[in-house]
Amino acid sequence: MIGKLIKRLIWGSGLLLLVYMLLLFAWEGSKMATWYRSGTAETDVYVSEDSALVISEVGLSEYVTGPPPLVGDTIIAVNDTITGFESMLDELAHPKAPGDTLTFTYLHEGEAERVQMVLKAVTIRELLPFLALQILRFLIVLSFIAVGLWAFNKQPESPGVRALTLFCM
Repeated sequence: MIGKLIKRLIWGSGLLLLVYMLLLFAWEGSKMATWYRSGTAETDVYVSEDSALVISEVGLSEYVTGPPPLVGDTIIAVNDTITGFESMLDELAHPKAPGDTLTFTYLHEGEAERVQMVLKAVTIRELLPFLALQILRFLIVLSFIAVGLWAFNKQPESPGVRALTLFCM
């Protein structure tokens, strides 16, 4: 009686995990598709210890007005709104279409400078490494679940196989 309950519990949890994994990877795929359709910039920022956005890499070709910032300059406003750290980060992380203009103000040697940048489309060359990692991650998770359920299907009474199956899930 307990053996049948354990078998059903393992099969049920394995199938639920498989459905969850498929939904998770569908969600991850939709996030990648959204990123691929959105605009991106070569300029990169990091968060300093005092929660300021500091420019760490500059893509000179994307700036259309104003002097481009230098590495180490601090962003103080995004789209002409001086806001808090979370608001600026949210504005930068929110997907925008390729060709959209992003305006920000930054501090360079104590002086505020205003600049506009045009976002470019994500290229296939930028997408492929992320896509390969997602596919590899999917196959690894799928193989773990498949090996566990296959072993359990072959020898469901073995305590070692049960442990392997639960470990694989």
